Amino acid sequence: MGISPVRSNATDCCGPCIDSLSNRSFSKVEDMPQLAEYAPILFVGMVVKAETLECCDRFADVTFRVKKVWKGSGLTTPTVRTGAGCARPFPFAIGQEYLVAATGAGGREGALFLDLAFTPLGVSAAQQHIQALDDWRRAKFDAETAK
Repeated sequence: MGISPVRSNATDCCGPCIDSLSNRSFSKVEDMPQLAEYAPILFVGMVVKAETLECCDRFADVTFRVKKVWKGSGLTTPTVRTGAGCARPFPFAIGQEYLVAATGAGGREGALFLDLAFTPLGVSAAQQHIQALDDWRRAKFDAETAK
């Protein structure tokens, strides 16, 4: 399914072609505890909607139906903006589930953005990552209840 454009009042929402590079990278299974501590929003969700911004096809707003959350409690259908100054949006597929890390306030007034320190993973490729995150949550809970 294609990505449809989102209307925007901005005349040029792309901005200059300057990519912000993250100095952090979490991609391995053993990195998941650090990702869980670092990322403010961390969940598995199914893509239910994806739209490029009308003013700039280098950005897309992708809406998920959350299946599991480690950080960002209360999220049910967050919309995450993906893309960057010179980069194309991450190629999410509608109907597929992904492990996603995001930044931002979320909610109605705060935007969420794909966290550049972690490339989203399809759930089938992320099973060990998900298990590592479950282990992180269990260890964190055990440490807090031991206090």
